[in-house]
Amino acid sequence: MLTISKFLALFASLNKWQSNDFRSWIFEAGMNYGDQEFWWPSQRQKRPASHEGIDFFCYEDAHGGKRFLDQAKVPCPSDGQVVAVCKDFLGETVFVATADQTDPIDLFVFAHLVPRIELGQAVRGADAVGVIAPGSDKVPGHLHVSALQGDWHDLPRDLSWPALNAQKKLQFVYPFLQ
Repeated sequence: MLTISKFLALFASLNKWQSNDFRSWIFEAGMNYGDQEFWWPSQRQKRPASHEGIDFFCYEDAHGGKRFLDQAKVPCPSDGQVVAVCKDFLGETVFVATADQTDPIDLFVFAHLVPRIELGQAVRGADAVGVIAPGSDKVPGHLHVSALQGDWHDLPRDLSWPALNAQKKLQFVYPFLQ
C-alpha cells in the first residue's frame, strides 16, 4: 500500500515531470475521502453519499503556479489484473485487483479515464492504466482514485457506479497509507 507522496512519485515518473518542480497536491473541500460535498464549481452542494475516494485535479509547482492534470497518464500503484471497466460521467472507470495478497487493498478503482489497458490484462506497478479524460462544461477533468476491500469476484456483469455502491461484499476504504 502506498502513501500519496509515493503515488506522486509514480505519477511524476510516468509523466516525465521534473520531480523538483512539484511542491504539493492542491485539495479543495469535497476532493478527499469521506467529504460530504462536491468540489467542482458548477455543483457546490451536498453529495448524496460520502465521497468514496480522492480526486486529483491539480498541484502547486515549485514556483507557486497551479498545474492541471489534463491528459496526464495515470499509474497503477501495484501489480494486478484489470477485472472490470465501465463508463462513468467523464470517461471510463478501470478496476484493478491487486496481486499482493498481503496488501490490505483488494481492488483499486481509477475513474474518469481514457483507458490504455484491456479487461483481463495484467498490469505492473507504475504501468499506465489510462490518461485523464477531458472534462465537461460542468465538471473539470480529474482523476478519482478509490480502494476497496473484500470479495470482488462477483462484481455485476453490467458494472456501474450505482451497482458498485449497492453491492455488499466490498467496502470502500482510504486508498493510501496515512
